[in-house]
Amino acid sequence: MTSLKAKSSLTVQTINPGNYIISTVPWQHQVQSQWFDMQWLEKNSGNISSSPGRGNSYIVNLNEGRVLVLRHYLRGGIVERFVHDTYIWAGLHRTRPWKELELTAQLHTMGLPVPEPVAGRVIHYGWKYQADLLTRYIPDTQSLADAITAKATTFSMWHEVGATIARFHNVGLDHVDLNARNILVDKRSHVFLIDFDRCRLRKPHYKWQQSNLHRLRRSLFKLNCYTHWQWKNMLQGYNSNIGA
Repeated sequence: MTSLKAKSSLTVQTINPGNYIISTVPWQHQVQSQWFDMQWLEKNSGNISSSPGRGNSYIVNLNEGRVLVLRHYLRGGIVERFVHDTYIWAGLHRTRPWKELELTAQLHTMGLPVPEPVAGRVIHYGWKYQADLLTRYIPDTQSLADAITAKATTFSMWHEVGATIARFHNVGLDHVDLNARNILVDKRSHVFLIDFDRCRLRKPHYKWQQSNLHRLRRSLFKLNCYTHWQWKNMLQGYNSNIGA
């Protein structure tokens, strides 16, 4: 196994030809390739359970206080019908986990409420690759979608959802998949955003910011138990903080 320090804040380990582990600096000496192996995890981790957010994410208890979320990258939309979990190879620095780790590390450094980025794995063969991502688990949270379904949301929670989205928009985070499952909440109305695949930092602009909000609202309508006052409270929190 060889390693090298990348130009960014990420470190690359070559496990064998075509098998790479990309780690953030704080985790570079801790991450093991087995952490991405579900069979190994099922035998050796303290517990594995589904994670709030995407259905392909799992909470993995590695003991010693290390509780992580493992997510396998899957295709979405129309492409999913033809290609399940492979992507076109254009170099390691252009892979999904590389970009997501780099962006999440930036947001985490800014003090924004995101999961701590840990590492990614890329398996490259021929013209394509598969990938996984590890982040630190945020305890005692559930997705906004689950909170709505359980009728566990409050006025203050909705206001904080809007305020939190505004904080991200103020620094230029364009969350292209902002939906009720990529927002985590806890009982104290703390709000976190997750899943920054394909997202980017750009100059703040009303058009793309509103596109994010419209996408969120569409996901809320699909829940069939969302009300107008909830959206109104969210917008109050958002409008009170956007541009601040």
